[in-house]
Amino acid sequence: MTKKSIQTIRSDLHRVEQANDLRGAEAFAKFYMDGPETVLQLNEVAAIQFCRHVLDCISKEFSGSHQHLDETNFVDEGNVRLRIERTD
Repeated sequence: MTKKSIQTIRSDLHRVEQANDLRGAEAFAKFYMDGPETVLQLNEVAAIQFCRHVLDCISKEFSGSHQHLDETNFVDEGNVRLRIERTD
C-alpha cells in the first residue's frame, strides 16, 4: 500500500470522525477474553478510532513502532490489553 493511499484512508477516517464529533457521538470499546478468543466490542465511533490507530502505527517508517490500547487510552470496559505493532 502506498503512502498516498494510506493518507487518503486517514483523511476519509478524519472526515467521519469530524461528523461524529458534530453529532456528539462517543466512542465505546470493550475488550475481553471469551475462552481462547479476544473479543473487541466497538461501536462505530470506536471502530473508526481503532482503524486510525492501526494506520498510524503501520505508517511509521520503522519496524517495531507500536500502539498500546488499554484501559488508560482506549478501552472503556474489559480486562484485555492490545498492542498493535509494525513489523517488516
